[in-house]
Amino acid sequence: MNRSNIVLLQKKMPYGLKYFEVANCNPTHVGEWTGGWETCYCVLENNSTTDRMGRPRVATKDVVLCDNNQVYTDVPSRFVRLKFQSL
Repeated sequence: MNRSNIVLLQKKMPYGLKYFEVANCNPTHVGEWTGGWETCYCVLENNSTTDRMGRPRVATKDVVLCDNNQVYTDVPSRFVRLKFQSL
């Protein structure tokens, strides 16, 4: 993703430029994650509890890693947390 696309995307981000962290794990991981985390931005949030067919679904977020601008879609929300920022 190039820099101009990032700038356009940031204008639509639900949390603005707040930093988040995404778990560095397999999406099918079960239980609490105790491993590493990577800094990212949250670019889309889907809190819907059902899909278009009415089936149950997990709330997800789409994130962009700060280090390399790699995009991850449909990350379960339990693997994304707000990163502490000092004032």
